[in-house]
Parts: sequence; structure tokens; C-alpha cells
Amino acid sequence: IFFLDTRVQVRYSSQRTMNFWQGNITEAACERLRGVPGVRWTQGGILTATDDAAAGVARLVGRVGVQKIPAPRALANIDFPSRLYPWQRTAAEALAAGRVRGLFHACGLGKTSALLLALRLVGAKRALILTRAMGRLVYARDATWAWPEATLGILLGESEVESVGARASLRSTMRGLGRIGNGRAVASRSVSALDPLRVVVATYETLPARIDELARRSWDVIIADESHMIKSWRSERTRATHQFINRAAFRWIATATPVRARLRDLWAQWYFVNPEAAESSWKWVHYFCDAKPGRFGGLDTGGTSHVEELRQRIEYSFDIKTRAEIAAF
Repeated sequence: IFFLDTRVQVRYSSQRTMNFWQGNITEAACERLRGVPGVRWTQGGILTATDDAAAGVARLVGRVGVQKIPAPRALANIDFPSRLYPWQRTAAEALAAGRVRGLFHACGLGKTSALLLALRLVGAKRALILTRAMGRLVYARDATWAWPEATLGILLGESEVESVGARASLRSTMRGLGRIGNGRAVASRSVSALDPLRVVVATYETLPARIDELARRSWDVIIADESHMIKSWRSERTRATHQFINRAAFRWIATATPVRARLRDLWAQWYFVNPEAAESSWKWVHYFCDAKPGRFGGLDTGGTSHVEELRQRIEYSFDIKTRAEIAAF
């Protein structure tokens, strides 16, 4: 049961299908819920209840095996930068309030700034951001106006420290960015040297080698930016990223291309932010990828199934913006 502002939504699946939502709501349970006055069917296998019926539906929660999701969180009172675009503010507020778990925004729409603003809105004291190598400098640049009072650290890889050219280039870029709030952006290969800083930005390439150090630390928010880089559940970077599950109050993802080729690419990203909903990769590929025995052994997971249901779940769980949608702005 999802409490969305003043509405209650009930999502379910029958015993003959897989349920990717918390709990297991059978058809019999849905019949009982449907018997509550004020509950009606909507498109996509959703039961919707009015405010008057919410109490009656809530009383059935324990008997039908669903989880009640709390109302949106109160957000910190901040002054939004004047250069902020409207869709960046709505995306940041949706993340911070818990209405969505990630941003699927087209390239160039300012995901970085929206994520930094979401960190401010939840009052994050310690945040870890995973991204690609050049993305670290984008965060350092955007923080100068999206979160001017934050202190930001960039975790370097071993090769960057050993290579004079790479280190000189990075430090030169960092000096050009100037001050970030009360401290400078710090670039270091030492995790402990970045402990005093509020935001630490690391790369997926260096994560497997530094996972033990990073996972031991306490984080309020962990962001997997460019999350399509953890699309394969077999890769080292994906396994390392998944070690942060349940280690932070907030886990978000962001990418312009959540699915590049096959629907199986989405499972590892979804599992990072909501393992209860994504369940196992085995169930995912059988339910959404029409998995079947491969011609030469193994599983063929290149197909699609229940696409409309997946589309609805994506729209429900993530903030999606295309260039065409923001053209009016």
C-alpha cells in the first residue's frame, strides 16, 4: 500500500505471476480489499482508495501481507538558487520526499545540480557519490552554486596519483574551480583524508579496490550516478556498489540511459535502490525478459515480457524527463 499525498494505492499480482512489490498480495486478498467501500480499480492492476476508505484499507494491511509506506518526508528549508530550472527543483524535491528513487533525465538537463539540491533538502551530513571519472569535476563545478556551503572531496585512483600528468591536470582544474563554501575541493587518494568533508565523489573504476574502506564509513546518502555503468550483475563494480545496500538512509540512481539494449540492464540499478521490489535477477529475467533456455546452453535473456507493467513501475518509481518534455521551458 502506497500512501501518496491523500491517496492510497494497492498494487498486486496473482499467485500465478511474480510479485516485485514488498509483500505478496494474492487475488483473494485483492477481493477483500475491493470489498472496502471507496476502493475501486484503476488501470494497470492498481486498487485506489479514497481518504474515507483509507482507514478500512489500512486495517487489512496485516492480513494481506503488504507494507505501508510512510507519507513524504518533511524537507529542509533552503534558498533555491536563482539559476535553477523548474524541472531540477521538482526532481530534487521528489527525491528528497521519497516519491521517487532516481532520475532518468536526458543528457544536458542538469541531473548533477538536482542531486546536489536533493542532498541539501534531506540535510545530508555525509554523502557518497559514485560516477565516471570526468563526472567528479562536474560535481565540483556545480557545487559552487547548487550547494555553496558544502565541502567536497574527490577520491583519486592509484594510477591518477602515480601519473604526474593526470595529477597535475586534475589539480589545475580543481584550482580553477575556486573555493567551495568554507573549504576547497580536495583531491586525494586517501579515503581517511576525505573523512572531514561532507560530500565524497568516487568513480566506479576505483570502487572495487576501495570498497572495504568506503563501506566501513557511515553515509546518509549514496548516489549511483551514471547508473547504467552497473547494468551487469556479474561485474565487479556492480557487486561492489551493491555492498552499500542498507548502509544509507537514502540510495538514489541517475542516468540518461537506464536501458541501452536489453531490459535485464535495469535489474542491477533497481536492486540498488529497492532490493525488495527488484527481488532476484533470476526472477527479473524470467518475468520481464521472457527468459528461456539458450540455443547453446544457459539462458537467453534478450526477450521482453510484461513490458507495460514495467513501464508503469518505472514511471511510478523514477522521475523521467526528456528534451521534448522540457521544451516548453
